[in-house]
Amino acid sequence: MATFKAQIEDLIGSVGDDALISQSLQDIGGEIISSLPDLKLIPVAKTTAISSSGLSVADKKILGVDKSDLKARFVPAVHKAKYNDTASIFAATDTDPVYYLEDEKVYVNGAAGSGATSGHLHYVPLLPTSDGSTLIAHGDSSVANFPLEAQQLLVLGSAVRCLQRLLSDKTSSLPSDISAPSLPVAPSSPSAPSFTYTDASVSDIVQPLVSVSDMAALTESAPSYVPPSLTLGAAPTISYLNIVAVAPLIPTLSSNSVTFNINAPVYTPPAVAPSFSTVDAFISTDEDVELAGAKIQEINSQIAEYQANIQNELNKFNDSNVEYQAKLQVALKDSDLSQADDSQLIQKFQSEIQLYQANVAKEVQQYQQNLEADLRVWQAERSTDLQKYSTDIQNELNSFNESNVVYQQDIQRKSQNFQKDIQVAIQNAQQEFNTRKSILDKDVQLGLQNAINNFQKEVQEYGSTLSKYQADNQKYQAEVGSTMQKYSSDVSNYGAKIQKQSIDYQWKQGQYSQLKSEYNQGLQILISGGLPQQQGA
Repeated sequence: MATFKAQIEDLIGSVGDDALISQSLQDIGGEIISSLPDLKLIPVAKTTAISSSGLSVADKKILGVDKSDLKARFVPAVHKAKYNDTASIFAATDTDPVYYLEDEKVYVNGAAGSGATSGHLHYVPLLPTSDGSTLIAHGDSSVANFPLEAQQLLVLGSAVRCLQRLLSDKTSSLPSDISAPSLPVAPSSPSAPSFTYTDASVSDIVQPLVSVSDMAALTESAPSYVPPSLTLGAAPTISYLNIVAVAPLIPTLSSNSVTFNINAPVYTPPAVAPSFSTVDAFISTDEDVELAGAKIQEINSQIAEYQANIQNELNKFNDSNVEYQAKLQVALKDSDLSQADDSQLIQKFQSEIQLYQANVAKEVQQYQQNLEADLRVWQAERSTDLQKYSTDIQNELNSFNESNVVYQQDIQRKSQNFQKDIQVAIQNAQQEFNTRKSILDKDVQLGLQNAINNFQKEVQEYGSTLSKYQADNQKYQAEVGSTMQKYSSDVSNYGAKIQKQSIDYQWKQGQYSQLKSEYNQGLQILISGGLPQQQGA
């Protein structure tokens, strides 16, 4: 019998890839085995022993398992324990064995309690083999453990699989696309010369007649007056007179004590607010020492008035106190005090009143002394600061006047030198102008003759360039004609190759459709009809 390769190529022509034929035979054979019912495969099945350690079934299609020629039932591996349990109603026996699959191995269980035991496996290889173990290849002519009636389907299906690859590879076998020809570069047409004449320029004689940068420059800067700064000490803070002494409380007497509802007199200090802000403004901002002095005299008057008010308030206090003491004595005399304790309280109160008067007078006197001392110090500091500031102003003014004299002298000197420089610059500019004008007249005549000569030369060069362009253009047209003729021939050859490939593709496509239809119909018939035929192992 012919090899499978020869049988396949009889149907579809040369494949050119033996590995593709072998792989197609194995794939289609596995597809047929997986599709056929067990009834079709049992006549060609193989039988092998199963040991207690199991048998690998990774490459096998299981058709049945037996133990001692008794068929074993398939059970899930997760339930194997209950089939091995002698107390279970599902316990396996040698006359009712079971088998299960675990880790791609098959195990048989007969008598419960003994675990896995030996048996036999009936199977066919999942992929077709030539001898039961070696996978089928392109050079083989038969297949083992495979239904005889399915061998023609094996050839048909493999031919379809190879055609599928050949059709997909057809695009790679097409001739390369024809690229548009690269035409030669056309010669550039010559540009017409610009026959122009540029007049002689007179800009060469337009030069700066007088360069001020060459003149003498001022070196001295104008002096500036810098006013001196005035720093004044802080004005004294005049606080209100605060009497610390506390008037004694009127004693509480018994029911037979004198009734006296007059409060003891209280000293009230006068209010004064002499302002130093105006003085600071006259000195710091206006720099007016005379107005500042007048304002200081005004403040001194306010302070003197304040001191007089203090004395008046003290006199009022003393006057009220005298009246208060007289009324108190009258009240004491009018009252008939029967208890010595009340008399002692009154005496104590009188002593406290006298002490309070003395403390008030002492505090007022101390306040006046401190105020007068602060004013004397402040007046002395202000007088010194103003005197120094006036001296600084005069010193700065003297320095400014001295610098201004030097500056004015420098301006006068530079002004005279500047006038001289201007006269010299004008004379030099006039001489240079006359020299350049004479040179320019000569240049204009020479430039005109040179322009005529250049014009004639350009006309000759343009005629020569034009002749060369005509020759190059004729050569270009000849190269274009030759290139286009070759391109037309290439297009014709490409069309013939494409037509040949198209005919071959159409034939293969027709064969593919026909063979695939025959394979599908034959597989369907084999699966559903006909009696199995015997095939030896």
